[in-house]
Amino acid sequence: MGAATPQYFENCLESVARHSPHDIVAFYNFVDERDEAEIRATRCELNHPQVKFHIRPNQTGQRTGSLYASYNEAVELGLGQYKYISFIQADMQMMWWDERILLACDELRKVASDTDKDKLTFYTQLPVAGKRLDFYANWRDESGGFGKTNPGAVDVGIYPLAGVFGEGLRFSASEKQFSAEASERGVSVALHPYPFIAPIPFPTTARDARSSRQPQQPVGRKLQIAPGVKMDFEQASFHPFFMEDTVWPDGWRCLTPYWPTDTKQNHWFRLRRLIAREAQSSFLRTQGSVQTERLPRGPFEPGLRVIIRSATQFLLRAVAIRVRHLFDIPSTKSR
Repeated sequence: MGAATPQYFENCLESVARHSPHDIVAFYNFVDERDEAEIRATRCELNHPQVKFHIRPNQTGQRTGSLYASYNEAVELGLGQYKYISFIQADMQMMWWDERILLACDELRKVASDTDKDKLTFYTQLPVAGKRLDFYANWRDESGGFGKTNPGAVDVGIYPLAGVFGEGLRFSASEKQFSAEASERGVSVALHPYPFIAPIPFPTTARDARSSRQPQQPVGRKLQIAPGVKMDFEQASFHPFFMEDTVWPDGWRCLTPYWPTDTKQNHWFRLRRLIAREAQSSFLRTQGSVQTERLPRGPFEPGLRVIIRSATQFLLRAVAIRVRHLFDIPSTKSR
């Protein structure tokens, strides 16, 4: 599923078609870049005839409108024909595939209770160390292993089609609201033992009309498996492991630990400071396809401008909080 970022969409499709032997349905929701999207779709279709394309206008101003409409169309196409459906979005990339991935889904559903086995879904993204202080905190069971499941659902993962969607559940509203509805219907999500989807660090976000008018990032935001890394599907699980140790940028640099979400606000800045301190690492350490550097050399993502802007917002907010405490000024949120 892609929208407003045709270069990521093509990269995503190429990676899926390169690894997966299964049928691929691609939905692209254009804003004002229909011609470019169709050129890239045609090029991909010539190289990979198993890919079926659907290109249509995007519902601007809504984060999930066209995305979830495409998801639901994919569900309708798959019901009665396929056992599983795997959702992936255009600012991500498939890094590898093995039939053990689906066999693991079968095995985990087999040991689940009869009431849960048909409503067990799987989180398939590579763990990102820079996303939160303890990525595995939500997934540990009482023994400290990684077998725990959580109620609800995510919108990038593997779903058993008939069990989850056969009773009428469909994607709607926001991911949080969809997850709440899924939870009420008994759906749960498990950490897949062989994650295979990598989010592109610092992607171009184009979820509304305002951001879609921003200049596009240069083409070439791709990922490669780090040198020397071998994925052994004979082992019970890849965990614990992290994207930063497994996947490297291809020909460009970005901060590591990776932070693969929106950096327009300053929320990411505080967490990155904590993670860098925890890892006893430089805040500005960057990773490329050759080596990591304590201080960046040359252009990198998200770039000094974003860092300076976020740092300024962060400091101003900290100063405002300090002044309120000093003079006992009530917060505007409490009025």
